[in-house]
Amino acid sequence: MRDKEKYKTILDYQEKDLKPINKRWVQLIEKSIRNYHLSNELNALSEKMQKQQTELSQVLRTKINLLPSGLTEIRVVKIGDLDLQADGGTHVKNTSEIGTIKIVGHKSNGRINKKIKIQVVD
Repeated sequence: MRDKEKYKTILDYQEKDLKPINKRWVQLIEKSIRNYHLSNELNALSEKMQKQQTELSQVLRTKINLLPSGLTEIRVVKIGDLDLQADGGTHVKNTSEIGTIKIVGHKSNGRINKKIKIQVVD
């Protein structure tokens, strides 16, 4: 991976899914991710799925009607049993390539929806 210091991402979550963010919570999450990452080097698999609404509704976190009408195939990335998402971005082949992440910020996007900003630090 290139300069990991430059890699940041935003994670969306709903308040009902997680407790309010505070310094102790951030430390616990970072430690949990570090421990999970060390014990489970998950393989990220790339799969292609034909565009069928019943399959896509289980995978996509976006509305199906936002997809271009001419789209016939969607790339799906699976990370162990942890996550399965439609995604066109760049991905590592294995989570062991990622390194350590640090929570570097968070913000509220309304009463329920929140965002966590993470960065790869080594």
